[in-house]
Amino acid sequence: MKRTLLLITAVVLAGLGLASTHWHSSVADASSCSGITVDVVSPQTNAQVAGTTTLAASVTNYPGLNKVEFWVNGSVLGQGQASSTNYSYWQMGWDSRALPNGTYPLVARAYYHNSTSTSTGDVTCDSSPVPFYVNNQTAVSSNLVLELHPTTWEGPTNVSSAFSVNSFLIYSNGTKNDVTAQTAFTWSTSLGTLNHNGNQASFFSGPNAGTGEVKIHADYGGKAVDQAIKITVKSQVSGSSYPTTQSSNSPTAASSPGDPQLEACLKQAVGDSRYQQITSGASRLTETEFQKASHCFAQHQFVVPTNLAPVAPAKVKDLPKSPDLEVSEVKNSLTKQSDGSSKAALTLSGKAIAGKTVLIYVFSEPLVLAANTDKDGRWSYTLENPLKPGKHEVYVAAEKDPNSYVGSNPFFISVARAASTAENPEGDGLSLAAPNSSIVTFGLYAAIAIIAGLVAHLFLTMWRGRITKPNARR
Repeated sequence: MKRTLLLITAVVLAGLGLASTHWHSSVADASSCSGITVDVVSPQTNAQVAGTTTLAASVTNYPGLNKVEFWVNGSVLGQGQASSTNYSYWQMGWDSRALPNGTYPLVARAYYHNSTSTSTGDVTCDSSPVPFYVNNQTAVSSNLVLELHPTTWEGPTNVSSAFSVNSFLIYSNGTKNDVTAQTAFTWSTSLGTLNHNGNQASFFSGPNAGTGEVKIHADYGGKAVDQAIKITVKSQVSGSSYPTTQSSNSPTAASSPGDPQLEACLKQAVGDSRYQQITSGASRLTETEFQKASHCFAQHQFVVPTNLAPVAPAKVKDLPKSPDLEVSEVKNSLTKQSDGSSKAALTLSGKAIAGKTVLIYVFSEPLVLAANTDKDGRWSYTLENPLKPGKHEVYVAAEKDPNSYVGSNPFFISVARAASTAENPEGDGLSLAAPNSSIVTFGLYAAIAIIAGLVAHLFLTMWRGRITKPNARR
């Protein structure tokens, strides 16, 4: 009997393991700069610099280290990048022509994330100032200029879109220097929510329609610039249809997006020649191009024509599986319409690589959708247009390394047949016919079934023991 109880305990633990495969590691919080050292290592004290030079700092790699900036006289020169082999070493290339000739005190500032019970936000730890001298033979004035992608955004409620910004120094002699990697960017929004990292941000339009701005503040070389992306969020209108993606098995849909507005937007985002390569089937959109064109897909509720998806639907199921990608849940939901009514919808959600675009593939159509992850790697997509009744498989894919994609295990759903009407003779719908399942859910159900069987076996053994004991006394 003890052996049986131990076996049941083991199976229970195994079932819990199947049901939850997420592991979380805690990160220590910095609450002060005690024990933290920040030193400027380049340029050295009283060094003369000219043209493009390297600013570098040695920083204590304390848990929570977030970023390192370089400052002069209260202005940000730029943001450093951590060495790929030594996270304590941060550096940036800096064009010294951004400042007039003269002596300046350089300070390295390290930011440590802090979320103690008494304080939140970042703790900043500064180095001692190191004086250096800017000595350019030919003084050239310059301006810091930003290029926004997109410059304006219009889309429905409750969708995500990728924004990006590039920064350049434009000199009086006409030369242009890309300083995006070294620029310190600050993002904010007056509508929806925003998760940002450096020059890229993920914007979520939220449930409320309206107009607003996503503001970007940039600091580089002692210069500061503010610009904004104009935002228009519209309520999702009942009865709106997807572009030709849903009929992507037809020859015409395989060769073009089927929407003049989308075509024009994509040509502007990636260029005419690249657009022709992609739509002819000779190439696919790269992750970078997809990010630049995300505002184009936002106008169509982030439904992506199959020939424009960075990963062809035929290859999704064969992608290397990654534990970082998962469809966690598919559930029925409701969305609010512009007239105040509610419309049935299907909300898909899961996890993926933080800061990456997630491609969602629904088979057997196939239907390709896109969403962005938040800073914790979570994503969601609310589908309003109906699916064919019957069984469907849902996969997600994301770029892990440049031009290298990984995928998830399938998530299985079954859509109930809706009442047939003249407008909907095949009974397309969004109501789930039965509880959906994934491999993890299957493992949980299997574990429960095994546990139930062992418990029944235990009680049957005990019952038989009670019956046979009186006979043993005779």
